[in-house]
Amino acid sequence: MASTAKVDLVRSLGAERVVDYTSEDFAGGPHQYDLILDIGGNSTLTRLRRTLSGRVAPSLERTYPLEQVPDALRHLRSGTVRGKVAVTL
Repeated sequence: MASTAKVDLVRSLGAERVVDYTSEDFAGGPHQYDLILDIGGNSTLTRLRRTLSGRVAPSLERTYPLEQVPDALRHLRSGTVRGKVAVTL
């Protein structure tokens, strides 16, 4: 996904299909995707799941109890996290 101004740039980087989010709803069409990386977090999980081809399997790396939130944040900042880090209440 890219804005109109960056569609050509994204294509030049090797994207097979580029969605111009200013004029096209990626979740409203017939296309299915293998991966969606929603950096902005602007779409609901339900909306994203509708467009994925195949099963979604979340990766939970580790859970921390609430009193260990500082440890969880250090873990996230370490740059070694390969899944989700959750805090349990």
